[in-house]
Amino acid sequence: MVVTAQLLAAVVLTLTLVWVLHFRGGVSWEKTSSPRLVYTAHPLFMVIGLVICTGEAVMAYRIVLGPREAKKAVHLLLHLVSLAFAAVGLYAAIKFHHDAGLPNFHSLHSWLGITTIALYALQVSALPLPGV
Repeated sequence: MVVTAQLLAAVVLTLTLVWVLHFRGGVSWEKTSSPRLVYTAHPLFMVIGLVICTGEAVMAYRIVLGPREAKKAVHLLLHLVSLAFAAVGLYAAIKFHHDAGLPNFHSLHSWLGITTIALYALQVSALPLPGV
């Protein structure tokens, strides 16, 4: 089951990278380039964070060999990395809107996304620390 999940995650990441690099023209943080290139970082980082890293964090107890404390540490670390990727993805969306002169947080998608990241951060903050 773990191998199947990791293969599907690899497929999702590959398809996202193909879409971002080939069909959307890549990623850029520069304002002088097309604002569309700034926006493409949003789905890329959200997929890496909330799909790939979170999926690996959920499976950490089955994947990581060693004592329970090591498994807990990897689980926590992957959740923190996931949250960091999601924060960069959120920043990309806000930067795109700012650079393009569009209002932020005006759609259901944006409100659900903010709520999801806030609840995820709240959940991660409640994780027990290794050794505790």
